[in-house]
Amino acid sequence: MLTLYRRHTVANCSSTDSQNCTDKRRPCPIWAKGTIDLDSGYIRRRLGTRDWTKAQERLRELETTGAIAKPAPANVKRATIETLQELFVQNKQTENLSYSTRRTKFYSAN
Repeated sequence: MLTLYRRHTVANCSSTDSQNCTDKRRPCPIWAKGTIDLDSGYIRRRLGTRDWTKAQERLRELETTGAIAKPAPANVKRATIETLQELFVQNKQTENLSYSTRRTKFYSAN
């Protein structure tokens, strides 16, 4: 049987209660510990949330499937140095700054 608990860190929280954290803005992360069934070993896993209700949902998912589903990564096109440089230059040109003000070692166009 898996149980939920908060893993407190000295830097973030001074509470010793396993469910209530003294920091209301950013409570300590929630972990799960225990065994799923008799065949599986002992598990101690971070659930990736600080919200108690979301952690309970993920705990049920972990107990039924044996794993927590990770969200699919968004199809994000990675920016290259050249595209970032062009965006920077365009941004500086829209600010209507003089050439000497916006001149950098990466920027050489007028």
